[in-house]
Amino acid sequence: GFSGGSLQTGLAGETHPVNLSNGVDPDDLFLVGGEPRGGPREEDRYLTNAYFDSELGEWIGPFGMANINSRVVRRSNMLLEYGQQFGYREVQVCLNEKQARKAEALALQPTPPEVLKKLIEAGKLPKPGEGPSPSLRSKSRFLSLIVATNEAGNSVAVTVNGGECGYEETAKMCVEAALSLVYESSTCANSKGGFLTPSSCMGTTLINRLHLTGIKFSVLSDPEPKPAKELGRDAILAFRQQVAKL
Repeated sequence: GFSGGSLQTGLAGETHPVNLSNGVDPDDLFLVGGEPRGGPREEDRYLTNAYFDSELGEWIGPFGMANINSRVVRRSNMLLEYGQQFGYREVQVCLNEKQARKAEALALQPTPPEVLKKLIEAGKLPKPGEGPSPSLRSKSRFLSLIVATNEAGNSVAVTVNGGECGYEETAKMCVEAALSLVYESSTCANSKGGFLTPSSCMGTTLINRLHLTGIKFSVLSDPEPKPAKELGRDAILAFRQQVAKL
């Protein structure tokens, strides 16, 4: 369910945008670094349309957090030097075409802030401090699928999965990141400080701590060689079957 606090944060960003330095474009795809030498490419742009991915067997739609998350990953590329050909796009795997088209409509024409405010005041959207109940959170799970392909066409699929991500798992991530810096700074990827990202700062140190809390990172494999997206399709199916039993 929606978090009233997150909704309010988004509203504040729309109604009271941060004033950046002159000449800095807040919509820059590479606002915090990582731009390739030739400049932004078409594949770097945020997805705004829905489509059916035949390899994955799923409807795909725009993801609301992609504009924030993608910039963090691109800065990681700048700091860790994944390479000039590195590209990253974040999308949402939808339950059906209807959900994907709804995500498309919101991406192309976001709900105006004044409409959101009226919905909050009418009780149709949560106020700050309101959100999904503990019982609903206990039955919620998340799955992230990462598919990476190199220039030779070789691919790998990785999943990250855990419990309810909006509150429960986000809190774990924040706490474990802090504990990594306090207790395991010597094993962090970069302990010199600076404007870092989780991967460039804590790397596998944070991943190992998250594993112990139940947030699992898994490289997908199968006795019979399969394309990465086919392995991803199997993982999504297994995830949905698991959630259906809750």
